[in-house]
Amino acid sequence: MLQISNVNLPVGAGEEELRARCAKLLRVSPRALGELRLVRQSIDARRKDQVHLVCTVQVAVEGEKKLLARGLPRQAAQVERKPYRFPQAARRPDKPPVVVGMGPARLLAGLYLARSAIPSIVLERGRPVEERAEDVEHF
Repeated sequence: MLQISNVNLPVGAGEEELRARCAKLLRVSPRALGELRLVRQSIDARRKDQVHLVCTVQVAVEGEKKLLARGLPRQAAQVERKPYRFPQAARRPDKPPVVVGMGPARLLAGLYLARSAIPSIVLERGRPVEERAEDVEHF
């Protein structure tokens, strides 16, 4: 699998544009690209007249060995794709841990504890989910 960094795309571009840009950078046909996985995406708005997306993509390429022998562009590198594995808890606590809030980090903490078979208490104080969803949509 190859990872390509700094892939510039116009704002609102879809997977087909991303696939075409990756193929062009690797100097292969878009049909030669297999699975495409967006690893990171950000918006570069340093120049107001040239706002664009900057992406990092992992892509499987047909004939990868030939491509490696030919040489990769400087923003591409070969990577090994390994699934993330949660570390195992060293010991089980006497009292259940308390996770306060339901933000992204707290949800991940609760998930980590659950996958480690550690019962926990999750506390959330706030408006109902429906009202929060409206706020997010309004934002």
